[in-house]
This record gives sequence, C-alpha cells and structure tokens, in this order.
Amino acid sequence: YVMVYAYSTFSGLSLTGSYSAGGGGGTTLTNGVPVTGLSASSGSWTPTYTLVVPSGASNLSFAISGGTGDADLYVRLGGAPSTTSYTCRPYLSGNSETCSWTAPTAGTYYVAVRAYSTFSGVTLTPNYTP
Repeated sequence: YVMVYAYSTFSGLSLTGSYSAGGGGGTTLTNGVPVTGLSASSGSWTPTYTLVVPSGASNLSFAISGGTGDADLYVRLGGAPSTTSYTCRPYLSGNSETCSWTAPTAGTYYVAVRAYSTFSGVTLTPNYTP
C-alpha cells in the first residue's frame, strides 16, 4: 500500500511503482557451502540469504560460528526475518548459534544475522540431507 499525504493543495502529481516477482529475496545459499567473513555494526543486519529446501529433505540446519562480537542468527520460512517475525532465533551470547529441524517444511528459508553488538569474521553454514 502507498499513500500520499498533502500538507497543502497540490496538482500534477505522478506516482510510479514497480514490483518484482519473488521479492524479499537475497543472496542464494548453497547446501553445505559456508559464507565466511560476515560482519555488522551494533543493531544492524547482514544481507538476507535464502536457501530453497526441497520436499523430502531432512536434518536442516543453519549455524553461525567464529569471529568476534555478538551475532544473533534469525531464520524464517517464507519471508525475510525481523526481530519480531522469525521461525527460529536462538538469541544466545556469542557467535555460536544453530537453528535445526529434523523434518523441515519444504520451501524457501530466509536467513540473516543481526548484531547484538558489533561483530566480524562470522561464518554462516547451511546444511540439509537431500
């Protein structure tokens, strides 16, 4: 939804919008391939990553590890995570956190890491058994 609010009378306004199918995406993760060197300043997020988990997959996990600071892992099925909307958020002190499911729902998982305090050198690893 878009709304234009006028503080005074106006005319000749033109408003153009666009939409890209599959929006809210991010950098695609590859099963078993770690993403290294993640960093973010306190209160900020890394880019959002996505992993498509096929029907019949098992033992899905997303793990962060290493580096310095305090990173928080957020995972959400079907859309980008936020501090109030997520499927999994371990919210532990430090940079060692894991979200895992033995029998995951098929679909697109969105993953981002938020800096509780500034962090750097963190590795994100996605894994599932096909």
